[in-house]
Amino acid sequence: MLGYSYRDYYGIILTIINIINHILILFVTGYLLYLSGLKLEVLNVHVGLCVVGYVLLMSEAIMVLSEENLWSRIISHRAGNHFHWYLQCLGTSFNIAGIVVLFKSRETHFKSIHGILGISSAAILSFLSLSGFTVLFSVKLNNLMRPIVSKCIHNFLGITCYILGMIALCYGYRKKWILKYTGVGLVNLGTVITGIIIFITIMRPVRSLVNQIKSISY
Repeated sequence: MLGYSYRDYYGIILTIINIINHILILFVTGYLLYLSGLKLEVLNVHVGLCVVGYVLLMSEAIMVLSEENLWSRIISHRAGNHFHWYLQCLGTSFNIAGIVVLFKSRETHFKSIHGILGISSAAILSFLSLSGFTVLFSVKLNNLMRPIVSKCIHNFLGITCYILGMIALCYGYRKKWILKYTGVGLVNLGTVITGIIIFITIMRPVRSLVNQIKSISY
């Protein structure tokens, strides 16, 4: 109909889903930044930094590689890879800063599920940011490791650390600090929206990971 094929409609649907994801990301980031700005305290700063680091920057770092992403589809694939690394490094900086701020203000650390997931994600994320150049120049390093293998490892670790960080954020919603201002209803809504963001954001990377594993296996 109207000259459109199934593939065209599929691409339009993915683009619409991508736009919805951007809206959800901005909503969650904006609302949590609003809450964290109500008081200038260590915990508020921690929340603000980590929300920007994960929900905004890390989500955008992943989506910049998607074909249906509106703002990055006009740039070359190589430029997209560089933007991915820059956003990832920036997101890592925000997340590490958020962890350090809270670490210095408390005597006990990383004993809750929220803390364990958060620090685990940050550790993987730091490794990815430092080793990201191996993916950018994987073709030149093919004597040491097949490009598809290094990309597969990077993809797997990236998906893992993103999921861990976002789940840590969901556990953070249950903290008294958030519940005091929002209530259980909004916390549950925030958790659902964050779950939707995770699902949409990792759709393309998971599909790429499966294809990479198949390529390595054959």
